[in-house]
Amino acid sequence: MALMTCLDCKTEMSDAAKACPKCGWVPFSKAEKTTEDAPPFILVGMILGGVGAALYFTGAGGFGGWICGVLAMLAGGALTLWGFFSNPKRSP
Repeated sequence: MALMTCLDCKTEMSDAAKACPKCGWVPFSKAEKTTEDAPPFILVGMILGGVGAALYFTGAGGFGGWICGVLAMLAGGALTLWGFFSNPKRSP
């Protein structure tokens, strides 16, 4: 069992501790995994939204193309928002 320094408050803490006893900082190796796959969802959502907008505004495929365009824009927007807000590094 070794000692390590907390990166937030510079207090010595055990490397077996789950968090710093003084400030609550969680070491990166012990932190729960965040959604590392969020950026691809943002990209896929933006592409899907762009394809949906193109189908919607060009009217390609008649009424079916219009419906697919609206659904693609909604799904693309939802994926983009989910990818953005589910990643704590990107959240405002």
